[in-house]
Amino acid sequence: MEELVSYMVRSIVKHPDDVQVSTVEGAVSLLLELRVHPDDVEQVYGPDNRHFAAMQMLLAVAGGDRKPVLDLVGIDDADSEE
Repeated sequence: MEELVSYMVRSIVKHPDDVQVSTVEGAVSLLLELRVHPDDVEQVYGPDNRHFAAMQMLLAVAGGDRKPVLDLVGIDDADSEE
């Protein structure tokens, strides 16, 4: 799952080397925490949140028995540094 998220996100951002995906496994779910360069946040969400929603749908299909949950983290940290 990490590789799938990384592949999708790296293809749409301006700073692909800054993409980080980590996984937190639960009993029935799989949390995928995505971190990107602050300049790329809008690219990840896309117009009307469509890119992010599409990624979540793809993960739901590929998830199998566990429910994958994609979360974009670290956004507030980037805003506070400016």
